[in-house]
Amino acid sequence: MSVTGVYYNILHSLEDEHQLDISNVLHTFCCHYVFLPRIQASLDVFSDAWDNHPIRTEQNLTPNQLWQVGQALNPVADSDSEGIPIPEIQWEESGYTNEPHSGVNIPELDSPLLDLEMIALRDNMDPLQQSDCFGRIYTSTLSNTLRT
Repeated sequence: MSVTGVYYNILHSLEDEHQLDISNVLHTFCCHYVFLPRIQASLDVFSDAWDNHPIRTEQNLTPNQLWQVGQALNPVADSDSEGIPIPEIQWEESGYTNEPHSGVNIPELDSPLLDLEMIALRDNMDPLQQSDCFGRIYTSTLSNTLRT
């Protein structure tokens, strides 16, 4: 199963069981609080594994090793490419972005919790805690926030 497939199934199950209502600000906040760090951690593990897996057709070198070999064999002088005028390129329309991550953008949510409630949530609920059922962490977080 894919990295995101696990979370897709969990989130849809929570919706089907009426434990997650995306129109409810508190539900969405708790969902972000629990799942965003977990999804990022899973993607980081996948990315690290992918970057370091051996490629049989490349003498079992990893993508990271191949990149390093390429850099050593074909060094490129660091030039000031911003200072070179290139009139035929429309940078604004090229799709080029200075942002480090141009993947999925999750809208920022204003916390529906007061500062003290947020501190209590962080003290009581670790979104990255070990669990065989990620939905349980979400439901615990939701019930914890409803009690405060």
